[in-house]
Amino acid sequence: MPSPATATATVITPETLAAKRYSFKEAADAAGVDLSSVWRWAQNGVRGVKLPSIRLGNRQFVLERDLLEFLNATNAQPARMRSDRHARIQRRRRAA
Repeated sequence: MPSPATATATVITPETLAAKRYSFKEAADAAGVDLSSVWRWAQNGVRGVKLPSIRLGNRQFVLERDLLEFLNATNAQPARMRSDRHARIQRRRRAA
């Protein structure tokens, strides 16, 4: 399976159907975040990493292994400054 950095959807196979899967609400609860965060992770990603999801009928699900890989990949990368403006403000506060 491709890494979470390149995958946007998981191919549905018999193994995929047998794997532990979460609804987006269940994935949000498991990750300790709001439901809108899981939707955003699947649509836009975080720091260049998208959360793979599968659609069964009219519902979307996240495989447990994909959620764990996504969380590990996004948490392993250092946080970035919000913007250059924010960095300048922080430097001025430290200098004062």
